[in-house]
Parts: sequence; structure tokens; C-alpha cells
Amino acid sequence: MRFNFNGEFLEEIKLPYLFYKIQHIENSKYIAFTPNGMKSGLNRQNSSSCFTIWDIKNGETVNVNSPIEKLKIGHARERNNLTYQNGDLLFSINFLDTIYTLNTCGDVKSKRFFKSEIPSLPLEYVESTNSMLHYLNNSEIRTKYFYHQANLLEDESYFMTRVVKNGKFTNLLYSKNSGKSVLFSQFENDIDFGLKWINPLILDEETLITVTEPMELISQFEEGSPVDSEFYKVTKNLTIDSPLILIKYHLNF
Repeated sequence: MRFNFNGEFLEEIKLPYLFYKIQHIENSKYIAFTPNGMKSGLNRQNSSSCFTIWDIKNGETVNVNSPIEKLKIGHARERNNLTYQNGDLLFSINFLDTIYTLNTCGDVKSKRFFKSEIPSLPLEYVESTNSMLHYLNNSEIRTKYFYHQANLLEDESYFMTRVVKNGKFTNLLYSKNSGKSVLFSQFENDIDFGLKWINPLILDEETLITVTEPMELISQFEEGSPVDSEFYKVTKNLTIDSPLILIKYHLNF
């Protein structure tokens, strides 16, 4: 189903088969991603491709090259592993130490790699869903290794994703201008004394946007906050029935 930005219904379109992720690229065309671990159970006309260009007007689907076709990795739910910006696709999957920039033909234009003093999780640990559950349910394994949990966000100045380090979800933020990167799971909020963590959803024009439940803010408020802080002014009248809260962070590093 398609809606405009006012929430008004536009049309309903039947999918040619089940997509895992879908991203609009131009006019009536979308690119769809189906993980290797899901393809065997789908009617894909014997396709081995993870990527498909789908034209919603004429219903045509065209297979597109993928850099991960030969990888054996069990399917794990990615939050945001496929984005489109300025004619390029940004793509990765969970547990992979590489983030690809592709054109819409699937050709690799560039790669980004993770570097860490902690060893990366061996891919043989996650080559099937069963092995993934076996190893990642082990707390020693989770804290011993570093691995990617894709949440790809990018604008002209910054790139962001999520990793697991020391067993914790950790945000990675990279500045294209300075060439510096920072890893954080929590931070000291000394501006408005609000939340000490973020759950990034949108990155645009050097602004990071997140949405949170009102109870998260209420819990932080009850721990104590200066009465003259902006966080106090916003949070003091919230209840559990309040709507979701949108928070904007302006990046500068």
C-alpha cells in the first residue's frame, strides 16, 4: 500500500513475491532485497539474486548483481540494511564487516570496513540460523567478539550504523569531513540532562532524529533533572498515554 505524506491512501499493489526490504529509487521503480536464507522458500523463478529491480507500473522484475551471493550467513532481522541516496545504494547485512556502496546495477563503487581491537565474530558461527542461535545465546561469545548489527544511515556529512561491542548495542558515527569516528552506547547528556542513549531512525542535513516512548522520558525524569532544564520543561507533563516523542540531535564533530 502507498500513502502520501499526509497519510492519505494512494494505491494498493500486489507484490510479485515476498520482499524483505524495499527501497524506492526513481519514478515507478523500486529495488528489493531478499536474504539468501529466505530465498529457498519463495517463488523467485529460480533466481539466485538477492536484489531485484521492480517496476510497479508494468510489474516487471529484473535481477541485479549482489556482492553477497556466495556468502553463507543465516537470516537475522536487520533493522535498516538498505538505503538509497544521490543515486547510490548503501548496503550491508548483520555480522558482515563490510558496508558496500553500489549503483542500481549492483556494481560495487566503494567499500567500508570495520576495524577493532576486538576480534570480529567468525562467519562460520552464523552460517545457519541454528548455529547463530547456538553461539549468540552464549554470553561469553557475545562479549568476546565484535560484530555488525546493520542500521545504515547517511547524509552528506555523516555516516552511521550499529555494532555489538562487549555484548552491548553500540552506535558508530563517522564524520566524512574530519575523518573521525566515535563509538558510543551511552553518553553524558550535560545539555538538557535528558536521555543518555539514542535509538537513531533518520540522519539528514547533519541532524539525527529518534523516536521514543513517553515512559522512557518519564523514567529519566523521575531519576531527577534540574528544574530549569529543557528536558524538565518538556517531560514534567508527560503521562504513559502521551504520544511518541520525536527527538532531534544536531551533529557537530
